[in-house]
Amino acid sequence: MPIRTLDEYLKQVKYATTKQLATKLKYVIIGFYKETEFQETLIGKIPKEWSITKLRNVAKINESKVNIANLEGKVARIPMELIPDDGIYTKYVLMPINEIKSYITAKAGDILLAKITPSFENGKQGIVPDDVPHGIALVTTEVYPITPINIERLFLFYLLKWRRYRKLLEWKMTGTTGRRRVPKNALENLLIPLPPLSEQWGIAEVLSTVDRAIEKTEKLIERLERLKKALMQELLTKGIGHKKYKQTSIGKIPKEWKVVKLKDVAKIETHSIIPKPGVKYYYIGLEDIESDSGRILKSKEMLTDGAEIKSTKYIFTTKHVLYGKLRPYLNKVALPPRDGICSTDILPILPNTTLILREYLAYVLRHKRFVIYATARMKGTNHPRVNPKDILIYEFPLPPIEEQQEIVNILISIDRWIELEKKRKEKLKRLKKGLMNLLLTGRIRVKVVRQDVFTTSSR
Repeated sequence: MPIRTLDEYLKQVKYATTKQLATKLKYVIIGFYKETEFQETLIGKIPKEWSITKLRNVAKINESKVNIANLEGKVARIPMELIPDDGIYTKYVLMPINEIKSYITAKAGDILLAKITPSFENGKQGIVPDDVPHGIALVTTEVYPITPINIERLFLFYLLKWRRYRKLLEWKMTGTTGRRRVPKNALENLLIPLPPLSEQWGIAEVLSTVDRAIEKTEKLIERLERLKKALMQELLTKGIGHKKYKQTSIGKIPKEWKVVKLKDVAKIETHSIIPKPGVKYYYIGLEDIESDSGRILKSKEMLTDGAEIKSTKYIFTTKHVLYGKLRPYLNKVALPPRDGICSTDILPILPNTTLILREYLAYVLRHKRFVIYATARMKGTNHPRVNPKDILIYEFPLPPIEEQQEIVNILISIDRWIELEKKRKEKLKRLKKGLMNLLLTGRIRVKVVRQDVFTTSSR
């Protein structure tokens, strides 16, 4: 039986299922349609077939402690940092029982919802994996473990993840600034829409399909980034296809290469300017450079009026490499797409292109070896920086220009692949946001039948 609409169920793309989601399906999605008949309720318009209820009627919020003294082996511990900002399932660590102090108990399958302001605003929410030892996890007291009872678990998960309900709960927070929390009674009395159980499953299945695609893309990005780091280590120290090496002051390098200091092949240019009101500038601050990748988070068309740019800035051109000297472990190195001005925490470095390619220099500055070198030499407590003089005396192996170009071509191909996957991930996240607004309001309905009915009718 073919799928109908909602872009033929996202073009019938099938994604790998995570371990936790690998269960036998109870239902089958057979189509979608646009709802036309709604009813007015306390939470706005919902389909006539839906009802509303309080969260406490379909789920239980647990804040108790199970006695773990008699448990054998290690137990799963889920601190706040292991609850995802995005995604479905939490991670956990195994800890000896005698090392665990403050905690509350969550069961396998419980939804964990952060109650404190910072984590809640970041969307900290996840489901306890089904494979936790003893069927329980010990979690921070700053979350609510929620056990679904008369509601599909993933449907409730997405409702609570939906921006509408996150904002609603945020408004109900109490306490002093910086330590505000969602009261338990506010969560229990939260009014939520309640479609039929089969449709709850269908809505959750569509949204989790996208989440699984996001998860798959994230894992690919992680693998590509590991590959890039390994390639950088290999290519920037051993090159391509060399058999003869020589011992130098910085270790063994290919025989045809030489050891240079940065000042031998480039110079730091700090020509300053005071931005003028009424003049438009392409301005790059440290926050505009993505760590590790060097991606500039501001398009070349985004110009800023000089009145909005405070204090003295440095001038750069498309011939420069931009290096962030503040907190060098952040690894902020960028190739600007146009001329402009930058923060004085960014050093414009001009390579001598007869000796070193601009792109190759950028990879040298992103290389783990240089990051460690610069981080060890940073000075200052609140705003630690590396001294430009220390940057200039950094020693590294340098291949001939032709081999530099070969190395750059390999690394750029990986960078472009990573960038494509990151764009795909952002597109999927936008898709998920749009689907939540359509499906959780009932504007688009999901047609679902039981698996046995579908199997019989398909024969």
